[in-house]
Amino acid sequence: MTKDDFLILDKKCKQAIVELKSQENHTKWIQDNAALHQSVTIKNEHGKSKANTLFEKFFFLHIASFHGKYEALLYEENILNCMSQEDAILYFIEKMDIYNIDRILEFRHLYFINYLKDAFIKMRLYNNKWLSLYSGKCLGMKPGRNSYQFIGNTDKSNIDILIEMNTENNRIIKIQECLYYE
Repeated sequence: MTKDDFLILDKKCKQAIVELKSQENHTKWIQDNAALHQSVTIKNEHGKSKANTLFEKFFFLHIASFHGKYEALLYEENILNCMSQEDAILYFIEKMDIYNIDRILEFRHLYFINYLKDAFIKMRLYNNKWLSLYSGKCLGMKPGRNSYQFIGNTDKSNIDILIEMNTENNRIIKIQECLYYE
């Protein structure tokens, strides 16, 4: 490839990153940019992929940024291959990612999704970028059951939830706000 080829790819990567900011459906963005990802990816001797960001002494920042975002979203798209459904839900709540929470829940729980959307909006209004996870026990409706508290990184506001699991298949059967968390 020539320097001009790298400049063209860098510009395409920059545009893809801009499009991602307005795209709620990450699955579609991944599909739409698969060819671009392949064109900026090289494999090392161990089969690991990395961004092809260097041409002579020039580093192409947008290629690197695009490749990193694409790889992270691809991981999240396939997260259930790496962890349990419960762990994936906890991961996405920490990131305040309502799209992926809704995507991996196997049942429609509109009340809970709306509750989380509202909570995430409020958290972001107070400049929280992520939530820290703490495990505890429910003291309310389901005493002794595992509950989780998520605390905002900036203002320390919190969300407390209770997740009920099907012990036979390790899938979530119910998820709700926990009113009394310890």
